[in-house]
Amino acid sequence: WKATLGSAAGMGFYQVFFFAALLKTGVAVGTMITIGSAPIIAGILGKVLFHEQIERKWYLATFLAVVGCILLAWPSGEFGIELTGVLLALGAGSSWALSGSCMKMLPGSRSSIEKAGIMLLLGSLIISPVLLLRDLSWFLSLRGVLVVSHLSLMATALPYVLFALGIVRIKVSTAYTLTLSEPLTASCLGIFLLGEDLTGPVLTGIMLIFAGLLILSVRGRRPE
Repeated sequence: WKATLGSAAGMGFYQVFFFAALLKTGVAVGTMITIGSAPIIAGILGKVLFHEQIERKWYLATFLAVVGCILLAWPSGEFGIELTGVLLALGAGSSWALSGSCMKMLPGSRSSIEKAGIMLLLGSLIISPVLLLRDLSWFLSLRGVLVVSHLSLMATALPYVLFALGIVRIKVSTAYTLTLSEPLTASCLGIFLLGEDLTGPVLTGIMLIFAGLLILSVRGRRPE
């Protein structure tokens, strides 16, 4: 029950903290702090909860990837610091790291679909009172149904099932550093599909994130 409630609470509060942070700091800074802090916090949780040994290459890979995320956000020019927003973004990163760590603690007899389903369902129930404060008439339109269907199935259910499959096989710290491929993918899609400019900082950020992920993914030689 502790692992179940922990994963659900982490997912629910992640949503609240993250979007509140975006309103305070802007999209670039809020996303950068959230995504950048999650692997570091996950590394600490992995060491405390699972006694995971953090390899030297994790520090280098995480550093490169976090710097790359900062460079991807650089062109927006939204680097004004708002303390409340920063704390909310750190809360979002901590909640996200807690969610996956608790998911790893769920019984191995449960499938990844069950684990992701429980986490998302209970997490949604935690923040469902927010629905009472919003106008949901847009949901009844065709566009609203299509958007919600895409967000729920392709952008939420499928990724979290894959995440649940992966996190039971590798270290928590490694899993969260690999999730930094998200801003890398977003930037590439923006450039190739939306025609966004490939500036120097963006190109450097892409290369740094890719280098960090490559370093983390290469398995070292085992002593004979």
